[in-house]
Amino acid sequence: MPYVTSNERMAKAEGIDEGRIEGASVCLRLKFGAAGKELANELHSAPPKPEIVQQLLDVIESAQTIEEVRAFIFPAPHPAP
Repeated sequence: MPYVTSNERMAKAEGIDEGRIEGASVCLRLKFGAAGKELANELHSAPPKPEIVQQLLDVIESAQTIEEVRAFIFPAPHPAP
């Protein structure tokens, strides 16, 4: 098995995340129409953390509204107690 540098591993992970974001963008447009297209554009402008990207397709599938997906991707900051 050939040696894979840490830079190569990071690049591969980034490529996988980019593919997931692209797939999620298609799902958003198909399921939510114009509102999904708008959120897809936001995804490309400000990609979420990798942990969120990994779960995104499942969230889109189960969401009833675009706002459910938006809240998952861009959670509101919690006020300090």
